[in-house]
Amino acid sequence: SQYSVPFEHLGAMFHWHITKMFDFNFGIDTGNQTTFGGNDNNNAAAGYFGFNVNGLADGKLNIVELSRVGPENGVGALGPIANTAQRFWNDIAAYYTPTDKLSLTGEFNFLHDNGLHAETWSVVTFAGYKITPSLTFNYRGELYRDSTGLFVVSFLNNQAYMNAFKGGYAPAESAPATTYGALTLGVTYKPDLGHGVRVFALRPEIRFDRSLNGT
Repeated sequence: SQYSVPFEHLGAMFHWHITKMFDFNFGIDTGNQTTFGGNDNNNAAAGYFGFNVNGLADGKLNIVELSRVGPENGVGALGPIANTAQRFWNDIAAYYTPTDKLSLTGEFNFLHDNGLHAETWSVVTFAGYKITPSLTFNYRGELYRDSTGLFVVSFLNNQAYMNAFKGGYAPAESAPATTYGALTLGVTYKPDLGHGVRVFALRPEIRFDRSLNGT
């Protein structure tokens, strides 16, 4: 998710409830992991639009689509073109609860960046099954394609991550074009102490991940 969708941003988002089943979403912000003035890596804003479809399949299925467009690259890295080179984020997710015990989620993301001439896509599936009221089994399966190797990066000192946003010195390691796969299995234990009191959840997990194309 940290590569597929915006992580933190400052702005405003609105939900227009057109009907009981359909909402329209829109908003504006300063950019992914940036804020106003000198803390923004370019001089342009970003915007959101999308929709919610609620209560399908007898109230068991909800669909959320959200798209975001705006410059995201630093002027220090790309020069003035950074203010007009758009990045397009697109995310659609379906949430389905066929029974009181089982919940299923499927999500697809697609990103295109005009400034970097790069694209990524990802597919994520989630499942949760309530074994008991206090114990839930969890599954997460992920596929992520970085078509240029420009998005999945390991930064090599404490400041490199933020310096990369500003277009400054940012030592890092990256892979060539890679398709990543991951499988996570676990449980969530959240005992009920009665009178509506629950302790903090315990969530042990085991995760398997690897490159799927030999890089």
